[in-house]
Amino acid sequence: MPNAMTPYFLSEPNGPALTPEVIDPRIANVEILARWLDYAFELPNGFRFGLAGFIGLIPGIGNIIDALVSLYIIYRSIQLGIPGSRSPGCS
Repeated sequence: MPNAMTPYFLSEPNGPALTPEVIDPRIANVEILARWLDYAFELPNGFRFGLAGFIGLIPGIGNIIDALVSLYIIYRSIQLGIPGSRSPGCS
């Protein structure tokens, strides 16, 4: 699977950046947003963190910002027709 995206914890810490043919251009902005929020920065010991941790420290407003970002990601998935996941026990 040379063209598949792998989770950040499975890839090399300082490995090559994803190339445009790996990321669908229609969801590239969502991937960039997720990268900044989840794992944009790295400490010397390999610990990765993003802006979501800092946004969450703002009482009240941080929760609203996180909710709006999540709603944007859901909106983009609906807009692109990405099917939702269903757990095996759901009907």
